[in-house]
Amino acid sequence: MKPPCADERIRRANKGIPRVQGSLRPSPSHLAREMQRLNASGMPRSFLVCIARADSSAKTTPPYISIVPHRVVCPFCGLACDDVELRVAADRLDAEVDCARSRLRFGEQRLLASQPQVAGRAATAEEALSAAQQILDGGERILVTGLAVDVAGARAAIRLAQRRNAVLGHLASSRALPNQRMFERRGWITTTYSEARNHADCFVLVGTDAIGAYPRFVQRVAAPAQALFSSVADRRVHYLGPPDAALAGKLAPLALGLTHDAEGGAILDALLRITAGVRGVARSDEASTPAWVETLQRAKYGVIAWEAGRLPAPHAELIVEAILALIEALNVKTRFAGLPLVPDTTLTTTNQVTGWLAGFGLPVAFVDGVPTHDAERFSAARWIEAGVPDVVVNVAAWAGAPRARVASAREIVVAPALDAKQPAPEIFIPVAVPGVHVRGQIFRADGVVALPLVPFVEASVPSVAEVLARLEGVAAGSALA
Repeated sequence: MKPPCADERIRRANKGIPRVQGSLRPSPSHLAREMQRLNASGMPRSFLVCIARADSSAKTTPPYISIVPHRVVCPFCGLACDDVELRVAADRLDAEVDCARSRLRFGEQRLLASQPQVAGRAATAEEALSAAQQILDGGERILVTGLAVDVAGARAAIRLAQRRNAVLGHLASSRALPNQRMFERRGWITTTYSEARNHADCFVLVGTDAIGAYPRFVQRVAAPAQALFSSVADRRVHYLGPPDAALAGKLAPLALGLTHDAEGGAILDALLRITAGVRGVARSDEASTPAWVETLQRAKYGVIAWEAGRLPAPHAELIVEAILALIEALNVKTRFAGLPLVPDTTLTTTNQVTGWLAGFGLPVAFVDGVPTHDAERFSAARWIEAGVPDVVVNVAAWAGAPRARVASAREIVVAPALDAKQPAPEIFIPVAVPGVHVRGQIFRADGVVALPLVPFVEASVPSVAEVLARLEGVAAGSALA
């Protein structure tokens, strides 16, 4: 494939590379020299020179060099930051961004495709697909899980579960279950990242510092360098939760304001006291309540953020309900909105797609092709813990995603690569990575923005959607090998 050349210096750089059938076939030593020379010559940072398959052993598709934009979307936390810059180092990606999670997860992705495996031994793609279909044909309690996928992968996973009468569940579903239940029971007033970033003058973090879920939450949302409609200098970030000695260091130099000694049921009690104070019926035995009430009521646009998965389990749903009640009370005299933090874009993405196609959120079980939702009965975590499934299909579009294992179940892994530290599955089928090898879309965790994942390396293996379609049995004969 002849790469697009948007810069004259790039055109000149490509002149000296030998061509075979219209593709650029540089030797590894030539590539190393060219990379050093281009970096030294001031190659625009809006482009990268990407080495897609520099090993001469690749038979199906010749190696080439492609010129790609340096800014990509990071799918590895709920923020889905779109300002990450990638550089290629041999077969791996280096992310230049002040986020340890992004650097780690991009570093786990590989440009070169892995080898399919059957029973721990190398196999062809067709052999692996055929063996996987036989396992699924004999399965009675099939669990399709993992689901670290983009929109196309989620669509295909739902179709596979429907065709195979399987249970479909994300491994992180239980972390967002309190939110889902409260949304179903009473509804809520929420905002988006962009709205919070540009309008809010007061943030309250309940039970979380947000940094664990979103490493760049403070600089991207809570206290950015600039905002469109509010003064960043006047913005305040408050914390309601257990005392955390490390919290001040994480959020410095932000003004934490009030810190409440609350853990477990005490968080719930604190929220109820503050809500009563907002309504004018505060209990006099709590000295800090008036200060909280005054601070919140003084805000012109306030945001209360929480992460359901990090709230104390016995009280998580009640705490979320208390947060929603506080937001309702505050909106009588000022403006407040909630910001539920979901740490995984793939959970939001699969929940969105499941809602479109099945009419329910995750988890969903299919019986004779008809979807049924029961968050407790069909929980992927509970099924795995109880050893219910006899076949587990782990699906992931990115390397390094969590993998479910049941000792008594036969396992099929559809993913870009295997973790060498874990036992090999019975079947492994490698797939292309969205945003690296194939196009894709993911939903940001606030659920209102679908972001494009643009590839910059030609794929030598199929996408997740293509593989799952073959396992479903509706696309026999498609070119996958």
